Formats: sequence, structure tokens, C-alpha cells
Amino acid sequence: MSAKTTNIKNVIIAALAAINLLFITFIVANGVSERRERAQAARDLADILARHGVTLEEGAIRDFSAPQQALAERSRAEEKEFADLLCGETTVTPGGGNILQYEGSLGRGVFQSGGNFTVKVSVEGAAGGRAEETTRQYLKKLRNRAEIFRLVLTGGRESVLARYYWKGSPIFNCVMAFTYEDGRLVEVSGKRVSALRADEGEEDTHLVSTAALAFLRAVREGRVSCSRISAVEAGYVYVTVSAFGEGALHPAWAFTTDTGVYYYDAVTGMIEEGL
Repeated sequence: MSAKTTNIKNVIIAALAAINLLFITFIVANGVSERRERAQAARDLADILARHGVTLEEGAIRDFSAPQQALAERSRAEEKEFADLLCGETTVTPGGGNILQYEGSLGRGVFQSGGNFTVKVSVEGAAGGRAEETTRQYLKKLRNRAEIFRLVLTGGRESVLARYYWKGSPIFNCVMAFTYEDGRLVEVSGKRVSALRADEGEEDTHLVSTAALAFLRAVREGRVSCSRISAVEAGYVYVTVSAFGEGALHPAWAFTTDTGVYYYDAVTGMIEEGL
């Protein structure tokens, strides 16, 4: 290899190193700038809320923009898989109003088109062991990701609550309760989702500032009563579109306050109490 060729290679390597350094510097600078802008936005929101008697705790804002809207459809194949998982191999009986009843040797369930369902598990089919671990084993077998977020004790019953996610964002109002008696699963109920896909026509950006000001308006109008916000998280709320099982995942925000949790639908502007 000639000295000239070696020099050319060295020049190219040096040029690439310089480009990489500039690129890294640009990314770091942008990251620092973005963090500063977000910190300032959080301070501005905190000031506005404080003027109206609502305290926004430091670090409460976890997300500054919400995910894009998505579409949902009822998948009867996936629904049956879920029923079979809990009840054993099931037979399906249609009911009125797009209700389907699933019955197997280990239990029976009723599923509605909007995602609501209830499954009663027989003593013979009841899984034993630690409630949280048993629930986690069931969740691993689902097509759509769901994660445990709360345990509830009521009398002799223990309920493990799990929430659905899509593309890393929680679907706030799609929650299942796995209920146990004496360590055995006896019922699973709640709202579930099956077939999800991106809404290609949705390009709107939903910012935390818009959601926070809408939430403040609800407080001032008396629709929400709170004096402190400890967390603001972006995600989805599931909305039924038709009686045939079509729905949508609307970009949404969960406000955790001193009086409870509230979901703000960024598409409709509606606010509802949550978990």
C-alpha cells in the first residue's frame, strides 16, 4: 500500500470522526435544549395552576405529548383464545346485542362487543398459588401486553388488577380484575382489547399544556375537585365506536390528584374518573 493511499484513508477516517463528533454534539445539544424547554414548560404550567389554587408537584409531568390515535376491532378468534385460556376449550353461543357466551369444562364467560366481559372459573379449573404470580402467568399468554398495577383486598377476596398497553403506552380504562378466593382464581372481569392498529389518518399532536389547561378549567367549573396534582401521564382511553365491536384508542392523559385519578380524552375533551 502506497503512502499516498494511506494518507487518503487517514483523511477519510479523520473526516468521519469529525462528522460523528459533530453529530453527537448536535444530539447532546438538542437533548439539553429540549430538557430546558420542558422544564420551563412545567414551571409555567405550575405557575398557572398555582394561581388557581392547584399545586403541580415537581416532576409530576412524565410525558409532554400523547401518542397518536389508534383503531380497535373485535377479534372473535382472539376472544375465544382468551376464553379457552380460562375455561378450557369452549363452545360459543350467540346472544342478543352482539353478546357472545363461551362455556368450557372449567368455566363460562360472557363477552360484549365493547370489550366488557366476565368469566366465572369453576372450582375444578381454579388456579392456585400466589395470586400475583398466577395472574402474571396468564398475562404472558395474551396477544396484547397487559401489566399488573394494583392489588385490592376485599373481605376474603384478593383482586389483581392488570392494565392493557399498546406500543408502550397504557390504555387507562382497559383494566382486568383477576379475583381470587382462598388463593384460587374464581373470576376475571373488566374491559379488554383485541385487534389494534395505527390510525394512518391521525396526525394531530396532543400536548400536556392543552390537557393541563383543560383540566384546570374543569376544576374551576366544579366538575373536578382537587388541590394537588402528583402525576400527569400520557396514554389512551378506549372509546366504543359501533355496536359491532369497532372502537378507537384516543390519546389521553391521566391526572393523579389528592382526590383520585382522572382521565382526560384529548380528542373529545371529556374527563372521567379512573383507577
